[in-house]
Amino acid sequence: MKKRSFYLLIAFLISAYSTHAQIKLIGMSPRLAIDTVDVVEWQPLGTGALSRYPAPVYGWTNNTGLFDAINGNYYVSAITSGGGSLLTFQSVSNQITLSPVAQISNAAEIDMSNGKIYTIFANAAGDLEVFEIDPLNGNNTLVSTLVEPGIQEVTSNSTAFDSNNGIMYYFGLDGGVNYLYTLRLRSQPFSWTKIPLSTVFNPVTQSPNPYFCANYDNVQNTLYSVTPEFDSTFTSVQWRILETNVSTGALTTRGTLNTFPYLVDLGSSVYDQNSGTLILTGPDNLISGGQRVVFFNTATNTYLVDSMPTPLYEIVCDNQAFAQNRYGAAAGNQVIKSDVLGFYPNPTRQLIHLRLADMENQVVVQIENLSGQRIMDRMIHPMDGLSMDLESIPSGVYRIYLQQGQVKTSHRLVVR
Repeated sequence: MKKRSFYLLIAFLISAYSTHAQIKLIGMSPRLAIDTVDVVEWQPLGTGALSRYPAPVYGWTNNTGLFDAINGNYYVSAITSGGGSLLTFQSVSNQITLSPVAQISNAAEIDMSNGKIYTIFANAAGDLEVFEIDPLNGNNTLVSTLVEPGIQEVTSNSTAFDSNNGIMYYFGLDGGVNYLYTLRLRSQPFSWTKIPLSTVFNPVTQSPNPYFCANYDNVQNTLYSVTPEFDSTFTSVQWRILETNVSTGALTTRGTLNTFPYLVDLGSSVYDQNSGTLILTGPDNLISGGQRVVFFNTATNTYLVDSMPTPLYEIVCDNQAFAQNRYGAAAGNQVIKSDVLGFYPNPTRQLIHLRLADMENQVVVQIENLSGQRIMDRMIHPMDGLSMDLESIPSGVYRIYLQQGQVKTSHRLVVR
């Protein structure tokens, strides 16, 4: 599998999109003058606030930026003095942590309904292996191996994830022909298929035009991608926004970026689920080195172009509000019975009260940060009271586990 790594660039949304939900972007920003790297949060609408948080890293692996929309974690494979680490930026508490975790390739996606990462590697035989990574505990599981004759290639920035059904899509090549691959990761047993797509060859490069900038709209259940379109002399290019029928491979043009010819092969893209905006980035032109951003409104098939105020890479959209509203407490593989065993209030400042159906048996309470580190472990008997003091816990987002007998629940806890 050939892997082509390209930077992702952050975006600035202009006033024409003010009717949409607030777009919040997160990414990595090098400050070359002082030789440091920051994690940056940016809200393009309204004040356009930009916040920087110094990260203790030297760099990152390209195309590995992911966002856990259930827990609000931004992940990127970072380069540190000790080698490779997973950088986690908690977008509510603004805390940065580094932890050892299985390697993430630049063909990776995250299931926003449960926070699991799926990543594709080529093994020694040339087959593609699909791994599932739980970034909270570091568990790494081989899901399956895609065995085919010949050489398969995953196109750069060509992966997308349907979090409604647990399906990973990617655009790839087999024998010089474009295919859409469908990996059904939640189905038992695991299954995958591929369907051919129309393939146009560039006579200058003798290579097929790619389908990349893949993104999945989990509201409309629509797969988007971008492909170049050259003129008859192959000296000028424009970019087509495509909708792909995932059952037949039929491609429908949703728009043409005929005033933005400089995406080249950067393939930088993110998707804001709240507003239905496909965000694409590329150089301002081939000489100046500046950066431009496209905001493609998938409801109207129209777009706007603006410049970027600061260099940002490995960008993601903060879709946490969307994920909480759509998937909520049913996310992940947890057994949730909040009406039987739970707590309130949430968020809280320093005190929570347990809600129990069984007032006889003791309750085990465990609290972990979003890196999986245990910060509280208590045994409470209902007769001693149902309140817990959290004053010793810093503000942030945590995972709290409650167990009473055979009933075990898991919840997201926000401490103000």
